[in-house]
Amino acid sequence: MGKPDKHQANQSVDAQTFQTRFRNLIILAWTCPPVVGLSFLLYIRMFSSEQMLAILTSPLESIFIFGSLFLSVWYFNRFIQPVIRMLATGDSTFSKEAARTMRRFPFNFWTIFLIYLLLAPSTVIISAEIHSDFVAFPVDWFRIHLVALIVSIIVGLPIFFLILDLFGKALGSIKLHKAHITIKAKVFMIGALVPLLIDTMLVQYYWSRTGFFTFETFIVWLALELLAIAGSIIFVRSISQSLQPLQSWSDLGHSLEEHDIETLKPQSTDELGVLTTSYRSLIDVWRINNEILEINTRILRSSGSASTLSEVVDGIIRVCEEAIGDDMVFLILSDETGEDLIGVAQTAGPYKAEGYYRIHLDEQSIATWIFKQGKALVINNAINDQRVHATMREKFKVRSAIGVPLKVGEKTIGVLMTISQHRMRDYSLRDRKLLEGMAREIAVAVQTHQLYQRRVMAELAQKDNEELLQLIMEAAEEGIYGTDLNGMCIFINPAGLRMLGYDDE
Repeated sequence: MGKPDKHQANQSVDAQTFQTRFRNLIILAWTCPPVVGLSFLLYIRMFSSEQMLAILTSPLESIFIFGSLFLSVWYFNRFIQPVIRMLATGDSTFSKEAARTMRRFPFNFWTIFLIYLLLAPSTVIISAEIHSDFVAFPVDWFRIHLVALIVSIIVGLPIFFLILDLFGKALGSIKLHKAHITIKAKVFMIGALVPLLIDTMLVQYYWSRTGFFTFETFIVWLALELLAIAGSIIFVRSISQSLQPLQSWSDLGHSLEEHDIETLKPQSTDELGVLTTSYRSLIDVWRINNEILEINTRILRSSGSASTLSEVVDGIIRVCEEAIGDDMVFLILSDETGEDLIGVAQTAGPYKAEGYYRIHLDEQSIATWIFKQGKALVINNAINDQRVHATMREKFKVRSAIGVPLKVGEKTIGVLMTISQHRMRDYSLRDRKLLEGMAREIAVAVQTHQLYQRRVMAELAQKDNEELLQLIMEAAEEGIYGTDLNGMCIFINPAGLRMLGYDDE
């Protein structure tokens, strides 16, 4: 037997509760339709009170009602045993069989239920003819079967959906390759079928009360029913169109390829269209975060060389363009003196350590404001904003801008900024969070590069010191003097070492 997995822990319905609720719903499905149907027939005066009492007390009707109820409870109790076993044991090996049982349930339910509906009116009429003065005509057989069918569906559908919801609570965590019951089917049954059946019941009521139902009345009623069905089909197709992008995405197997994501385009303006747009936005964020994670992995694996820093910066600039959707991206770092900001990278320009331009911290600009304040800045309308540098506004035609600081601990080392040149933007919280995430990765890359540079310089200094010491020791042995790399004259004698000043020769 397989080991219990997380499936059981995630269930909101245990085996005993599921079995009890399921049995109660089956009993309800087999008892409510006769109660409602016979009450309706009595109300429309198809049967008198005396005739209805004779029907209910007849042996045939009693045997049929209680016998069909017993058989249905017995059959469906055996039918759902795979689900009970899975819920009771938490054994994942039963999940496929339980899912198969759930998928087969609608067919089995409606097949047995419709057989029950076809037999029930016959037992009623036979009992009425045997135990009362009721005489059935062909139209009575038609009417009582129609009433039984319509009432049972109207009453049975809500119970059927309650059973589906019970399956959903019990087996919702099982991975399904296709929907158990589609939304389109639910919409058609609840939004179209039930109102049509209710309308038919009203016709029955009108017919019984007035006794007037001509062929012309039948044609008008049938035409209206067909028109309503046609409208319902159009409505269902509209729902199908709204669901199509999400269904297509599900069929792709959750691919993250760019051309697959392009298929996830909303085809409606209702809630499903909004959901599709939001879902696509989440997938875009997921992909961007994956790219940032890949860049971060390269940072951690790299030695911090200048070429690696260039690749990382260029990669983040590209990801930033895609994530924010602006026209230009700028990376600006503080120089060694801490008095100037250097634009080391930008859109359509590779990383350049010496920089494309310099901005003194005393100058008024977006970059200096972010650097000094150490927090993000969002400017949706940059046309008249005084924080935008005049040269930058003129050169890059800035319409909107967003920037975040690059921080190592509490220290700000630079600025990451994007601008929109052709339209004003209304930047979202998502835009700022993504930019801050990328700024953190760039800060790590810059810090890694700086640490690498310091380590290299320390190693070179140590190597130079070791070489100089070796030269001194050799000179001491020979009793000679020489000139070091800085032009210092060194005189060596057996008594020791003495610095003599600069070598004039």
